[in-house]
Amino acid sequence: MPNVTFTKTKQKLEPAVGAKLASFLMKLTVDDTTSGLHIEKIHGTADHRVRTGRVDQSYRAVLFLLDGTIGHHYVYAGTWQHDDAIAKAKTMTMRLNQVNGVAEFYDASPVEPTSPVPAVGSAPSGHAPTFQPKYVNPILDLGYTAAYLVEQVGIDLTVAERTLAATDENEFSNAVESAPTWQGVALLDLSAGKSLDEVLKELKLVDEAPEDDEVAPEPSAEEPAAEKPASLPSTGEDDALIKALRHPASQMQFHTLEGVNGVEEVREALERGSFDDWTVFLHPEQRRFATRRNKNSFRVSGGAGTGKTVVAVHRARNLARRDPSSRLILTTFTRTLADSLTEQLLRLDPTVPQAGAVGESGVRVVGIDALAHQVVHSLASAEELATATTQALGYPTSSWIPDPADAKAWRTAITDAGTDLRPGIANPTFLEQEYLMAVLPKRITELAEYARVSRGGRGTPLGRPQRIAVWKTIETYRQGHRLEQKLSFAEIAAVAAQILENRAASGQGRIAEHVIVDEGQDLHPAHWQLLRAAVEPGADDLFIAEDSHQRIYGQKLKLSQYGIDLRGRARRLTLNYRTTAQNLGYALRILDGDAFESLEDLEGLPESHHDYRSVRSGPAPRIIAAKDPAAERAAIAEVVKDWIDGGTPPSAIGVLVRGGQQAAGIVGSLGTVEVKATEIKGNSMGSPKAVQVMTMHRAKGMEFQRVILAGMNATSMPAKYVLASLEDAEREDKLQQERSLLYVAASRARDELVVTYSGEVSGFLP
Repeated sequence: MPNVTFTKTKQKLEPAVGAKLASFLMKLTVDDTTSGLHIEKIHGTADHRVRTGRVDQSYRAVLFLLDGTIGHHYVYAGTWQHDDAIAKAKTMTMRLNQVNGVAEFYDASPVEPTSPVPAVGSAPSGHAPTFQPKYVNPILDLGYTAAYLVEQVGIDLTVAERTLAATDENEFSNAVESAPTWQGVALLDLSAGKSLDEVLKELKLVDEAPEDDEVAPEPSAEEPAAEKPASLPSTGEDDALIKALRHPASQMQFHTLEGVNGVEEVREALERGSFDDWTVFLHPEQRRFATRRNKNSFRVSGGAGTGKTVVAVHRARNLARRDPSSRLILTTFTRTLADSLTEQLLRLDPTVPQAGAVGESGVRVVGIDALAHQVVHSLASAEELATATTQALGYPTSSWIPDPADAKAWRTAITDAGTDLRPGIANPTFLEQEYLMAVLPKRITELAEYARVSRGGRGTPLGRPQRIAVWKTIETYRQGHRLEQKLSFAEIAAVAAQILENRAASGQGRIAEHVIVDEGQDLHPAHWQLLRAAVEPGADDLFIAEDSHQRIYGQKLKLSQYGIDLRGRARRLTLNYRTTAQNLGYALRILDGDAFESLEDLEGLPESHHDYRSVRSGPAPRIIAAKDPAAERAAIAEVVKDWIDGGTPPSAIGVLVRGGQQAAGIVGSLGTVEVKATEIKGNSMGSPKAVQVMTMHRAKGMEFQRVILAGMNATSMPAKYVLASLEDAEREDKLQQERSLLYVAASRARDELVVTYSGEVSGFLP
């Protein structure tokens, strides 16, 4: 039975062709002599291993046949129409890198140039000019030579010479994109200032001992140690290539299917006709974080598009495979993101066991508030619930309904309490944060406790009279909830955490062996207490993926206060796979504004964003200034119409706004140019034939080929109503959240970004 390995490709196939290719691969995996496959050798090729196979009457697959001692192994390179496939087959080669033993794939056909960056000052009429600094070749500037890159790193000579000869960003990107995947990443890392030692370690091109917080890996056929060609026998080159396909650096470009099940794994990607979101080609650092055995809790951070979610999903799959009977919770902040995690996990591996309920074997993918609801509603008895609410809130209850209108409840409490609170404190934002950060996590139920509690990190000081007034307002808030038998989402999380703590203390055990958290920066203290109580402290207990620069909901906090110790157990991802270098640079400059105070992990781990880089290149972002909102909407319609006329699918276009009230007008304007658009809100889903218009918050976790950030004027970004009547400390934190929100929105664009505004431009824009 032959093995089949996929080569990473940007190729897009019609879904019908993809379905036929899946059938072809299924037959190839079972028996490569099957009638109808027509595996044929091509004359005049650069590599004697090249073969083609018939997908249908019009299309042929290009393959490499590795004739190993244990049987045939095919490497799939792509599918083209008949004549194009023959031409491609003649230019493609596979080989073993003579410096480090990595398997490499080359295509000597011409590289398509990336979209040009506009020249200094050039822009369409009515658009602000885009200024580009003078280009400095980073590899040349750092003193690297072609000989050094070839001999010490293993870079192909042609790639090295093209990279050093690049005189602008596009030429540099073209050189990097023409290289085997690992070589392109190595060049980007070196250009970003990383040392050769760092680059080799991250790509697993040198042996490295396990870290102090890591359990030594068991021997595995999937990730063998690097073995250089010099130590291999002179014969058996195909066997050496087959082995090299499992090298972590090779797996950035190659993915070996696991028999018939492996073909089923790839079938969905084939039938979609696109491999863009088939997330099996991992950077060695991503693979390491997804597979490593941690002695304790672990945190991986990284900017937008660096693959944190991919790591979380792969880790869930790997832990479930390691022990199918284990109980694993994969959670995130919102239900939308949880649904996306479910989809990604099933797409990666449909055979992963799914848990039907909390506490059952398998992977339970669930939003954090839904997890809390399930613990309180389904897991706890009436007696357990009454005990836990008494401990957490100061009064017993055995029945409740969730209250999503928390701001309204706080406004009512302010009025009903009738206390003399100063304006900066007598607002829902301050009181809700005080409740979330200083009261709920410390289980405060009486004034005496609140009067002496430390409020470290809250920023706004409170004297004793103000504490008494705040507590009276909190009591009024709780009394209102008690009378209406309601609990806020934060209260449900606090009660759920208390239930799990009580069950563990009484010997009833935990509800999971492993917890994986995505978008951890948006969780509040009660969420962390819930997750800490869900799993016993120990090996591989909590794995947290987050980016503090994307904190648009949560608060800055210190996880060690909630029993989660990350000292020395945090690593970063810095390579962006989604956003072009131009769009990424623009998004990152949003974080550099004067009003932005660089976020830090309070455990003492700086969270810098200055070393993020992208593997992709494209056009520079465009800024469109309009005289009024109507003209701005007309400009948006013109841009979108041009994109669609140029071949961009409508659903691949996102128009993002700060407030929902802006969305309806944009949908209407698009209709005037006969472009169908859908406003995405609540649980609504976009149409595959419509442009998607939504708020920036709703776009969290999504991506589009092309994005418009609309209404970026001084009153909308930052939103004035969010900052109204806040104390200085609360205001600064909200400003950071607003800046982070704009960064999140800008980084949703994969290929092209346009920013529009009318009136006074937002001070957040670079």
